[in-house]
Amino acid sequence: MASNLNGWIQKECEQRETIVIDMVFSLCGNYLVACNNFGCVNVWDLKESLHPNEIQQHVTNENGYSDQPNPFVNIFNTQQQQQQQQQPNGSSSYNNMIFKPSLSFLADSTKSPINKLFFYSEELLVSSGDSDIMVWNWTKIKNLIGEPGQRINVSDIKQILICNLNSPRIEGIKGHLPERAEINGLDSDGRFLYFACGNNNAYSCDLSTLKIVNTYQGHQDYVLSIKYNSTFNQIITSSEDSTVRIWDPNSSQTTSILNPFYKLSYDMSDINNNSNSNTNSSSNNNNNSNDNDFKLPPFLSTEKTKKSSNFNQWCGPLDLDETGNWLVVGGSTLSLWYLGRLNTMVANLPADDCIHSVLVNKDQILACGSEGTVNYYSPEGRLQMKVPSTSKILYSLAHNPKKSNQILATGGSSPLINIYINQENIAFSYYFLNE
Repeated sequence: MASNLNGWIQKECEQRETIVIDMVFSLCGNYLVACNNFGCVNVWDLKESLHPNEIQQHVTNENGYSDQPNPFVNIFNTQQQQQQQQQPNGSSSYNNMIFKPSLSFLADSTKSPINKLFFYSEELLVSSGDSDIMVWNWTKIKNLIGEPGQRINVSDIKQILICNLNSPRIEGIKGHLPERAEINGLDSDGRFLYFACGNNNAYSCDLSTLKIVNTYQGHQDYVLSIKYNSTFNQIITSSEDSTVRIWDPNSSQTTSILNPFYKLSYDMSDINNNSNSNTNSSSNNNNNSNDNDFKLPPFLSTEKTKKSSNFNQWCGPLDLDETGNWLVVGGSTLSLWYLGRLNTMVANLPADDCIHSVLVNKDQILACGSEGTVNYYSPEGRLQMKVPSTSKILYSLAHNPKKSNQILATGGSSPLINIYINQENIAFSYYFLNE
């Protein structure tokens, strides 16, 4: 009796402390997949919430989801949040309709966080955590989803797990291997899987052989995000060392470095040429001072100091527009860059706090973070509006481009995933179950 009570209390505490870390819509646009800080993955079939008339299913408490707030959920709707949700005309922006997941499973048996989700293809879902990458059979997951209103919990994940890849280790002092580093970002060019690691490196992997193909080494701190830009055939990474690096995917060499805090970009070929020229000049003029000596920018220094690493400044989420010419960089600031020969910083977008997720959606830039609001910006970088959520901190934005299911989802420091249809109001919410 006591053990059952302790288990129930632990489960309730974990549910209260649930943080939705990442979300992604399936490539077909019919499903939303989310992960949390306890290693769980939830899947929602969108037709249950967006097209209930098509499935002729009444929303009741008995069939797995509810049209009334769950009593446990009400704990998170504090008076302050309810005041924030009031519109100027006095009407509430929050809809009480809440939907539980169609399917859930524990992806990490140690209950470590799942940091990132990514659809490698129509058949493969990839997740990354504190020590490994797991590849899931998305076709089997979809087939396990039951009738509308039925909630499925997959207890035996072996039936949906295809393979897993351990995080690479870097040889440390005296040949000792450190603990495996967490994997923070995922992307693909259709051939290789690219991932950003907490050991300051990024990697490319061939999933057919589970072998590391290339290592992208150069950042001085955690690599938090990675993007493949098909327009220029480039890899783009961001790091806690306050820089964004652009790489040649084939040679694994850095081609450019962007720094939003210096508002500058550096072409590595120019830096190498100037450095070599300065070395030759110094060898011929050892006794003469040269006022034109080339000096590396502080953030390119190999000595990791408070000054060189832009203490408290970091670069995090990345997103590209459809053309691949425009790059948005979040983190401790929010900036917009035009990529090309010069890699020019166009605007420093106004943000009051840290930005944890960014999204380029046609002619708008969306960002969210420590404020708990979704900020909308014009292409010129002007703040258009702030839309509240039910989370104090937002960590993830996901937009579904499919016309019939075109919605925006936000997740953060709450089990509630808010769904927006008309930008300004929460249409309904998905409830993340920690199981």
